[in-house]
Amino acid sequence: MKIAISGLNNTDNPAPGIPVIKSLNSKHETVGLSYDPNEPGVYMDIVKKTYLMPYPSLGFDELKNRLQNILEKDNIEAIIPNLDAELPLYIKYQKEIEEIEIASLVFPFKVNNYVLSLIDWGNYKDDPERKKIVKTFKVHD
Repeated sequence: MKIAISGLNNTDNPAPGIPVIKSLNSKHETVGLSYDPNEPGVYMDIVKKTYLMPYPSLGFDELKNRLQNILEKDNIEAIIPNLDAELPLYIKYQKEIEEIEIASLVFPFKVNNYVLSLIDWGNYKDDPERKKIVKTFKVHD
C-alpha cells in the first residue's frame, strides 16, 4: 500500500511524521507531504517522493485540488495526517476525501457515543462501502 504522511519536520521540536514513516517503510511505500520545502524530512531519503501541500488555513478546496493533483502522479491509497493544524480539515471532510479514493487514518466525529478508530487497510479497497471497521471504543463523557 502507498501511504502519504505529513509532519516531516525533524529539528529541536520534531513532528511525528518521521517516526511514522520509519515504522511503515518495511511493509509499505511511503510518500511525504510537506508544508515547507525546507523541512529536514524532505532531504532524509526515507520517502521516494515528497509533495508540497497548501497550508490548512487555505481551506478544503485547496487541499482537495492538491490531493487530486498528487493522485494523477502517484497512486496513494491512504493518508496519515500528523499535524494538529491539518486535522480539522481531514476530519471534517473525511467522506469527501474517501470519495476520491483515499483512505485517511483520522478519527471521525462522535457517533452515538462511539468513535470509529481503525479502518482495516487490507480490505479497504475491496470493500464496496469503504467502511470496514475493525475496532471501536467508548467515548468518555
